[in-house]
Amino acid sequence: MAIVVKQNFNWADEIDFEGFVALDVDRETFDDMLKRSYVCHQLYDKWYDDEAMMDAIENGQLISVTQKEYDNALKKSIEFSVGTNEEVDFANFNSYKNSFSVSEISAETYRDMKKVFSKYDSVGCGKTLLFLDEIFDFKIV
Repeated sequence: MAIVVKQNFNWADEIDFEGFVALDVDRETFDDMLKRSYVCHQLYDKWYDDEAMMDAIENGQLISVTQKEYDNALKKSIEFSVGTNEEVDFANFNSYKNSFSVSEISAETYRDMKKVFSKYDSVGCGKTLLFLDEIFDFKIV
């Protein structure tokens, strides 16, 4: 089973975010990926001025994160830069997650979509604020 993640919202009557991406993961895996990415962005911002932590991240070390740090990161607001001097803010992880709708699709539909978008880096189009990158690898201790 695969999923299609859609985002469609207007920010401050200035910018429309409308797009989708198809992912070859199930909904539970997507939720975990989204949380981990959100936490990575939060902690990276928190540790940005900590030279030792930045060195550890740049050297690819596995970072230990306490359950409390993980939970607190999900409660904090996050902002994404969009353009030269604009930011989109989300109050916490749930408000960010709720900006997306997720639908399950069959493996066959995903393969067909992948063929259509084969020359692109991802299976999707449009403008979204979906970030699934993990800036660093971490484990919860």
